[in-house]
Amino acid sequence: MSNFTQKAIIETFSDMLREQPYSKITVKDLVERCGINRNTFYYHFPDLPTLVEEIMKLECDNIIRNSVDIRSPQDFTMIAIDFAKKNRAAAMHIYNSVNRESFEIYLDRICQYTISRYIDYLSDGMNIDTKDKEVIVLFYKCSCTGLILDWLKSGMDENVDDIAKRLLYLFEGSTMMAIEKAAGISR
Repeated sequence: MSNFTQKAIIETFSDMLREQPYSKITVKDLVERCGINRNTFYYHFPDLPTLVEEIMKLECDNIIRNSVDIRSPQDFTMIAIDFAKKNRAAAMHIYNSVNRESFEIYLDRICQYTISRYIDYLSDGMNIDTKDKEVIVLFYKCSCTGLILDWLKSGMDENVDDIAKRLLYLFEGSTMMAIEKAAGISR
């Protein structure tokens, strides 16, 4: 019963977050809508920020679990963008709340994971220093995270797909060039 109740709290809060800003949601409103009492909520979560953190962790874990076949820069870029698009209202409400830092941490984790998978795919069988690989991942992770944060800052008004496609076109081949340099392969 406990997992069922926790899941119901998460789903109800997620629904509310799609409908209204985070700052407007109260524990009182949440428990009324969920059909539970306050003590039940506090049994599962000490406060709303912890609930938001748990939702972001679950979503992040779900994205990572379902992102196993990353073979191009488009794959890792579009994973994070598609998630934000599907959850536009909730993403904006969390981004514009006191939980922005937590949101950025989980976005960073998603980008880190997906880009690491892609770099591992590209460098399979190459002898690359671990530090060089980490630097390559860091560069692309920061680019991906920065692109998405700038898009959120603009209110998700810009056509991020076009920007991402243009960015990927302009830097096409640069990842492999960095990997080859790290492996000591000259062109």
